[in-house]
Amino acid sequence: MPQIVTLTPNPAIDLSTAIERVVPSLKLRCAQPRRDPGGGGVNVARVVKRFGGDTEAILPVGGLTGELLRRLLEKEDVSSCLIKAEAETREDFSVTERGTGSQYRFVLPGEPLRESEWRECLEALAASKPDLL
Repeated sequence: MPQIVTLTPNPAIDLSTAIERVVPSLKLRCAQPRRDPGGGGVNVARVVKRFGGDTEAILPVGGLTGELLRRLLEKEDVSSCLIKAEAETREDFSVTERGTGSQYRFVLPGEPLRESEWRECLEALAASKPDLL
């Protein structure tokens, strides 16, 4: 049984990039993007794993972005209980302005879970029996 279990009802793919300067109305050429698994509980599980903790992330995933999220978690060796969702997993993106160090963060909404999906998330959480939630 994992020591720490997280529940992330609205996970995301976090896309980040950088640019020299943000200028309105111009086509801006960005640096190579980076994609990371995201969402509050997912981020906690990733950090716990990095520090050697035993953790499991419970989260719904849907569509192509959900499949990417699954692969990214697997790549980081984060133990996950994935609940199949009808809606596409959301994305967020951030742009760092190199000239100033300012970061612009755009958080996109996720679709509400269906009742059967959020119930399955809660059932997985109840069955996990961790030391910490």
